[in-house]
Amino acid sequence: MTLNDLKKEVLALSFESELDSREAFVFAANRALMEIHCESERCESMKIYKPKLEPVELFERLSHKGGVDLSISLICTSFSLTATGSGEIVFSDGEGEEKIKFSGNGVTVKRKVDTGIAFLNFTGEFDYEIYNLAGFALITENESDIPLYEPQVRFDMKLRDPLFLAFADLPRNAHGKIIPKLRTEGSAFLLPHDYEGEILVSYKRMPAKINENELDTEIDIAPECEHLLPLRTAAYLLLDGNEELSEYYLSLYKSGIGALKQQSRRTTAESFSDVLRWA
Repeated sequence: MTLNDLKKEVLALSFESELDSREAFVFAANRALMEIHCESERCESMKIYKPKLEPVELFERLSHKGGVDLSISLICTSFSLTATGSGEIVFSDGEGEEKIKFSGNGVTVKRKVDTGIAFLNFTGEFDYEIYNLAGFALITENESDIPLYEPQVRFDMKLRDPLFLAFADLPRNAHGKIIPKLRTEGSAFLLPHDYEGEILVSYKRMPAKINENELDTEIDIAPECEHLLPLRTAAYLLLDGNEELSEYYLSLYKSGIGALKQQSRRTTAESFSDVLRWA
């Protein structure tokens, strides 16, 4: 159903030739769409795969004292760390050298190690802290794909679906069982670092807003709910001008949405998210 289709059906219900206001029509349509979307308990499902990627070397915390250099070597193909304070890291892989200056809280550094051995010299005039310096046996073209080591790995659903509203249930593994030690925080869920496998996420989302300039774009509504949208839209539009007819269409809408609930039908749209090495 497009906006043009909806307009024709609403006109057929209660208006002789034209709607009084295009803006009022689109506003009522969006209001009706949101109500139907929530009342029909429509859920989406997403599959996410998290590979297990353990660091081959890990230093959870290193403290640098101002004016005293601290040197570390890692046997790895990539590494990452988080720095807090102000200082400089001299990184060498035996073939070239790079000076990495940083200042601030939670500054992240990710680098590839082409030779398989990373030499890191932490230097500078000030005290600073290095957290979760982790070397990985990960070969990648993009340094952005190198993970940060965290005891709990965070998956933010809003980054995967901007219309995410809330979890319908706790994310589960491929067998439908709750993953031990998993917890949710707002739009995100956190997994133990060493978890490996498929994650099934069931969630509620906002419907995509109807744009008055996109007349032929399909409206984001479940097929079994399409017949309810003209009824609820017309009920809203008639509320101030013909309350009796508005109540009639509202009663038809309530009967229709009630029938859907009794049938316990759920519309799900499934997608697959293959996470490259990390969240």
